[in-house]
Amino acid sequence: MKMQNKRFAATFMNNKGYTAANMLIAFLATTIIISSFAPMLSFFLKLNTRQQDLHPSEWNLFLIELHREIKTSQQIMVKQNVLQYKNQKGEVVTLSQYNDLLRYQVDGKGHVIVLRGVQASHFIPITHGVKIEITSLEGKRFEGTIRDVKGVIPD
Repeated sequence: MKMQNKRFAATFMNNKGYTAANMLIAFLATTIIISSFAPMLSFFLKLNTRQQDLHPSEWNLFLIELHREIKTSQQIMVKQNVLQYKNQKGEVVTLSQYNDLLRYQVDGKGHVIVLRGVQASHFIPITHGVKIEITSLEGKRFEGTIRDVKGVIPD
């Protein structure tokens, strides 16, 4: 077999053209490549979907952060299912439910989302503390109590 060198390709002199075997190999390779796209696409789409329900670790983190905030605050009160307190800077911080979110506002401006996937929230004043009850979108109930040892929260 003689081989003829061209500038960008090398071809065999005896080949007459594209054969059925070449076509089957190319078809097989194309089919394998295309069929692998569907599982990869579904895998990546599952990674991007966010779980809608409240996770217990989110709840625990929320309670820890809220306890840290309340520990350094003043004039804590619960009214109309809203928790309010003054932080160290003297700003009024409000924690309330907005649609399916639990949000944190400072002096009534803007908001920071502290919990997502909340169906219902209740702030209940107790002796020297506040009890927080949350129901998630899927009906799971979360409860937590924050007590104030300084006596800032009224009886």
